[in-house]
Amino acid sequence: MKILIIGRARHGKTTTATALRKQLTKKDFKVGNYATSQFLIHRLSEVLHVPLKQIEDNKNEYRPRLIELGNLLCDLDPGILASICLFTSKKANDDVAIVDGVRRKNEYDRVKEYFDLILYVERKIDTIKDNFELDHVKDIASTIYLENDGTQEDLENKISQIIENLK
Repeated sequence: MKILIIGRARHGKTTTATALRKQLTKKDFKVGNYATSQFLIHRLSEVLHVPLKQIEDNKNEYRPRLIELGNLLCDLDPGILASICLFTSKKANDDVAIVDGVRRKNEYDRVKEYFDLILYVERKIDTIKDNFELDHVKDIASTIYLENDGTQEDLENKISQIIENLK
């Protein structure tokens, strides 16, 4: 199974992916969690000749360069970042691949058929300026909308319900 998690920065994509992985692992699935940003951070560290940790620890400082690199790659092939994640998952022989980081409409349109389940995570907070282009109503209405409007336990309960509904 392949799961795509979409949402703005700081809306809970990583928390959702972690909770999904934890719950599915308890059901004896081998689960891999892959963020497109990890590849971008890796690639940018090579381009700039700086340690990976330097970019990870100062992500906001490097955000404009990461956005520029992501846009460049997605302009060449909108499916490249998700495909790298899925390739890595296949090599790891995962039962379930969780991918997050699709941000552009052309990217989503290219990769949506790769995934069995798509979650759109949204939290009602001020967002940071980045290149996120998707709207859960206009662009990706066929996804499961996951409002991150409570505690982490509330989010985990919503995720449990989604997993139960998949059966």
